[in-house]
Parts: sequence; structure tokens; C-alpha cells
Amino acid sequence: MCAAVVGLVWFVLDRGLGFGSSTDPPVVQRAGGSTLIAAAEEPETYMLALAGGVLTRTERGCLAFDVGDAGGVTVLQLPFGTVLTDDGRSVVVPDHGTVHLGDTFTAGGGFGRSVDAYLPEECRGGSSLFVWQ
Repeated sequence: MCAAVVGLVWFVLDRGLGFGSSTDPPVVQRAGGSTLIAAAEEPETYMLALAGGVLTRTERGCLAFDVGDAGGVTVLQLPFGTVLTDDGRSVVVPDHGTVHLGDTFTAGGGFGRSVDAYLPEECRGGSSLFVWQ
């Protein structure tokens, strides 16, 4: 029973994060000093957390989600199909619209552990990741 639960949790984390295997790492876009990571495909499962915060960048330029006292600044994986603007200061999110650096927004998804092997160098080193689905 325990092994089945662990397997189900791993499946949800693995596929729900949108980068379930080495064959589908996240999409990386760079512009204007920002690095965006987005899901390479629509997720097969969805996490149900709802979080509010501010779109920001880490010191190394990776787009991040500042959720304040609830968890601080964490690297942000954006939904499949998100596009970084040419100046690197905004993202266009399908079914959501444009979010600019410094904007407060609400996102559905969830927190997961950061998997450095799947992330570009400038987005590595954190212990968590917020996955906006």
C-alpha cells in the first residue's frame, strides 16, 4: 500500500510539473536579462494550489514568483504556451493575458521540489519551484 501511494505521489509530481522525463524538459526563453521556463506540453494532471504573489526575477535573471511570507521568492515555471516579450519584462500567458515584472497576480498550480537537471543554469540552486498550470 505504501509503495502504491509513493508511486502515485511521484507520478503526480513528475507529470504535474510538466517536465516528466528527460525527453520533455521545459521550454526556455531568454530576453532582456530574463529567463523564462515554461511547460513543454499541457500537463496530464493538475495541482490544485492557488497562490498570489508578484512576478519578479532572481539575482541571476530567472523569472520567479514572490509569495511573501508564505514562501518567499521561488523559481516559476509558467504554463505551456507562455511567451516572454522581447524586452524580457513581461510574459503573455495563455488564457490569462500579460503579466509584467512587478505585477501581482494569482496562479493555480503548486509548489514542487526544484529539479536542477531540468532547469537552465541561471534557474538552478533553489529548493523549490512554483508550477503555474
